[in-house]
Formats: sequence, C-alpha cells, structure tokens
Amino acid sequence: MAFGSSLPTPPIFEGENYHLCATKMRTYLRAQSLWVIVKNKSNPPILPENPIVAQMRSHNDEVAK
Repeated sequence: MAFGSSLPTPPIFEGENYHLCATKMRTYLRAQSLWVIVKNKSNPPILPENPIVAQMRSHNDEVAK
C-alpha cells in the first residue's frame, strides 16, 4: 500500500483573531524551516535543480543558520 504525504495548508487570516492566526502562521513557517527567512527579511538560498536528499538537508541547515 502506498502512502502519500500532504503538507498542511497555511493558515489564512480572515479579519478576526489576528494574534491566533499570527501564531499559527509562525508555527507553520517554523515547521517548514522558513521562519528564519521571514524573521531576517532575507531571501532563501537557492537549491540546485533536482537536488538529492543530502543537498536538501544541507540547504535546510544553511537556512537555519
């Protein structure tokens, strides 16, 4: 049996409960290893085309620095 993985959808701010939505968004971005990019207002490093798993891990480590 094959199992697929699906990413959770990011929260969408609908005009109410801003603090709750902001917390959910921060948590979502941290889970995707993207919060540091937002916090530092920087551009993420670019992955090579068709990266291998080791390159993706290295990329995630670079993003986390």
